[in-house]
Amino acid sequence: MASVMAIADRREAVALGPRVRVRPFTRADVDQWQAWPDYSEPLLVGTSPRRMSPDQRVRWFEDITQRQRQIPFAVEDEQGHMIGRIFLRHVRREEQSAVLGIDL
Repeated sequence: MASVMAIADRREAVALGPRVRVRPFTRADVDQWQAWPDYSEPLLVGTSPRRMSPDQRVRWFEDITQRQRQIPFAVEDEQGHMIGRIFLRHVRREEQSAVLGIDL
């Protein structure tokens, strides 16, 4: 599984488009994600990132990348601002399958 997780250690772009860039999600990105404002749209209330202390953020990142073996990515706009997250969960290399999650 080490080769799967190695992709999350790189800072280079995984995918580039005319308006966005997808790159590995890092521990520093957790702080940016936590700074996102809560949604005010009634249908989205309760879906904002749950707020975590700095220690919880470290444990959360380690948990998703180590124990859960998720492969997280950050989505950036043209200015380099993180505007979303994409992550692969339930990665099964032998079956060549995973579940895709998207947060915008």
